[in-house]
Amino acid sequence: MIELHALRQRYGEESPLALNIEALTLPAGEVVGLLGENGAGKSTLLRILAGIDTPRGGQVLLNGTPPAARLADIAFASEEGTVPSFLNAREYGAFLADFWPSFDPAYYASLLEFFRLPADRPAGRLSRGQRSKLEVTAAAARRPKFLLLDEPFLGEDVFARQDFLKLLLSSLDETMTVLLSTHQLAEIETCIDRAVILKQGAVADNVELETLRAAGETLIERMARLTGYDPERYKQYQYVEGT
Repeated sequence: MIELHALRQRYGEESPLALNIEALTLPAGEVVGLLGENGAGKSTLLRILAGIDTPRGGQVLLNGTPPAARLADIAFASEEGTVPSFLNAREYGAFLADFWPSFDPAYYASLLEFFRLPADRPAGRLSRGQRSKLEVTAAAARRPKFLLLDEPFLGEDVFARQDFLKLLLSSLDETMTVLLSTHQLAEIETCIDRAVILKQGAVADNVELETLRAAGETLIERMARLTGYDPERYKQYQYVEGT
């Protein structure tokens, strides 16, 4: 379970709050889509949950314990990347196996094969999409209690994204909680249990997908409504010849 209470984060004393979450509880064993416009606070929240950043105020609990005391149960993958460029996938897997007792070498090897990732090519020589796949593969193979994915699909094609989601979800157990930050709303709508929508650092909605479907609303429609997106706004800036 993830619990947030009066969570505050800002970067600089004079800067506005990057996060301002009064309360948020996410049950264990769910796949949660963390959604919002650019700058809404998604990456900031994931970095706090991963124990990378320390909030300015409030309480963050993962199964009743702060992230810093539960790092062995947390795996984080982001577009920034953490795989050293000089290591290949085989060497990186060996490093992770030595460092993390929960690392599953067989699962790691199967994901490398599934994604057709070259095991002996240094990470620095992989394409952007291949490095993204390696990041997510390494995080998932740690078999964490909390899997945090920040825009993990950049550089990947639509079929690779869909295949990974199917493979990941088929391997989940009831104790793993997944938070997935992505802009690929249509693709994740059938895969997630819950959506948390952030707006200007605050929680604009926390909705189960079953509830959303019962209301006859799509994820894209709900997010557009809550973030104030106007599909007709572009017409104000259309160029009309002769005007």
